[in-house]
Amino acid sequence: MFKDKQNNNQKGFTLMEVLVVLAIFSVFMVLAIDLILTINRVQRETRVSERVLSESRFILNTIASEVRGGTIDYEAYGDPADPEDAIINPADELIVVNQNAERVRIKGDINFCPSAESTPCLLISRDDGISWASMTPIGVRLLEIKFIINPDRDPFYFNGIDYLAENQPMVTTILRLENTEELGVDEFVLHNQTTISERAYGR
Repeated sequence: MFKDKQNNNQKGFTLMEVLVVLAIFSVFMVLAIDLILTINRVQRETRVSERVLSESRFILNTIASEVRGGTIDYEAYGDPADPEDAIINPADELIVVNQNAERVRIKGDINFCPSAESTPCLLISRDDGISWASMTPIGVRLLEIKFIINPDRDPFYFNGIDYLAENQPMVTTILRLENTEELGVDEFVLHNQTTISERAYGR
C-alpha cells in the first residue's frame, strides 16, 4: 500500500512541457544569433565607413598641402592674358606648381588604379603627367572629383593696365568616394567638400 502511493507521487516532464521549453529555447537562440550577426555587420560597416572617411581625409589633406605650398598653374589651363582662356569651372583636374617648381597634377582616371573593382581612382603626378600614382587604395572607388578654382583667371598676371583679378586664389574640392565589394559590405558613399586658399602672394 505504501509502495504504490510512493510510485504515484513521482513526477516527470510531460511531452507538452518539453515542447514548450524547446520552443522558448529556440526563440532565444534565434534572437541571440540574429543579434550577434547584426553586431558583426554593424562593426564591419563601421570599419568600412571609417576607412573611407580616413581615405577622404588623406586625399583632401594632400590636396590642401599642394595648394597651400604651391601656386595654381593658370598657364597650364590656358593663356592667362586671354579672357577666353579662363578656367572652366568646375575643372576635372587640379594643376599646381609646388615649391620645387614641379608641376603637380591631380585628377580622376581609369588607368593606374590599384584593382579593377577600385576603378576609377584618384591619381596624382608630381612630374607633369609622366608618372602617376593612385591616391585611392584597394577597396575604395572614386565617384566624383571636381575642382572649383576661384578666381578663374590669374590674379597675379599684370596685363600692362591692371591685374586680371583681385581675389586670392582658392580651390574648392568636391569629392565622392564609395567602398567596393573587396571590403565585403554593402555600398557606403561618402561626400566631402573643402575649400583651400593659396598662401603664396605674387604681387
